[in-house]
Amino acid sequence: VTVDVMPLQDLGNGSRIYIALANKSYSYTGGTNGETSFKHIFRKMLPASNGAFVANLQTNQTQTFNASYTFTVSSVPSQMDNNFWNSDFEVIVWVQKSSSKEVWNATIAEEGTLGIEDGDSDEFGLIVYPNPADDNTVVMFDGQGNEDVVIDVYNSLGQVVLSENRNNLQGRQRIGLNTTDLESGMYMVRVRQGDKLASSQLMIAR
Repeated sequence: VTVDVMPLQDLGNGSRIYIALANKSYSYTGGTNGETSFKHIFRKMLPASNGAFVANLQTNQTQTFNASYTFTVSSVPSQMDNNFWNSDFEVIVWVQKSSSKEVWNATIAEEGTLGIEDGDSDEFGLIVYPNPADDNTVVMFDGQGNEDVVIDVYNSLGQVVLSENRNNLQGRQRIGLNTTDLESGMYMVRVRQGDKLASSQLMIAR
């Protein structure tokens, strides 16, 4: 696992990074309560349960963290081991302030792509911050042509709840979105320019 942490503001010392490995899903019929389908099953923390110290987070200065783990696929892993049911796994990463336990940001990697829905690709270097957000968030990306840019925010039902259209955007962009009217919950931010597409999750928390 390789994680690049690039702060969008100075956060100084006092943060830790946590990496969690989980099975996306598995089926098990040997239980006693009738439940047979399970999703997002945590199996292992990297490098350990207390994470790793992140030194001196400064604006636009990237820090890279590497961790590795060789897991065993077992038909019935037990509570006290770190085995996986299958090789269909995901990686969850978050950076957390040590003193208050506030999470600065978090993301999930599925099939090797951070923050992107299955089948999509990030061709813009898309970043959404702050995330979680309250009344405002910023969508940052690389404009790559003369075609119009469409920024859509989808709710969990797939409905567009917020949309912005901009034209002739080239170079690094920072577009502010007013999220005051959005209820708390998980949303998907999608950026399109011509045939290029990127998407990222956004959490609204109040």
